[in-house]
Amino acid sequence: MDIHYSPGIGVLAQVTEDITLTDVRIRRRAPDDPRLSTLHADAVHFSGCKGAVKVEDCLFEGMADDGINVHGTYLKAASDPPPRTFRGRFMLETRPGFKWVSGDEIAFLDTQTMQYRPG
Repeated sequence: MDIHYSPGIGVLAQVTEDITLTDVRIRRRAPDDPRLSTLHADAVHFSGCKGAVKVEDCLFEGMADDGINVHGTYLKAASDPPPRTFRGRFMLETRPGFKWVSGDEIAFLDTQTMQYRPG
């Protein structure tokens, strides 16, 4: 796949599992092309994915942000829930939220120290 220009992200993968990108090329159409940039955001952006994320034989040039961005998402704990219950607030209004699946693992992070907390 060739992507020459986009006002946003080149490839976005969210809430998926075991994804592989092969032979994706984000580059200017030609060396003499008057446009200097290809994308105004990340070339490829993975959010909330699990399993393996593989990027093979790809080329990313001229983006205004990351070539590859892989991240999870933090939730802010909301109120004092009952035992064995977690209530979280999704902090990005532009994202739809989470689909929790039995067996998912969570960790608690102290926002002051950025260290994991027992729990």
